[in-house]
Amino acid sequence: GVAQWLRLQMHDSITYENHPSTKTDASTWQTCLYRFAEPLDVTPGQTVVVRAAHNRSAVWFACEALE
Repeated sequence: GVAQWLRLQMHDSITYENHPSTKTDASTWQTCLYRFAEPLDVTPGQTVVVRAAHNRSAVWFACEALE
């Protein structure tokens, strides 16, 4: 799947980041994990081509190919 990790520079002194190793209060900006329908057997150095879509309400990810 895909882990969504955001870092937003809102202003010179204001940054928001949902780093997966930093514990933060619950919000809608927590790190999200999107799992593929089937597990992928991937080796180090192999490229995974991912298709992403967003409709202003939700995000979707799908594995297109392994290269």
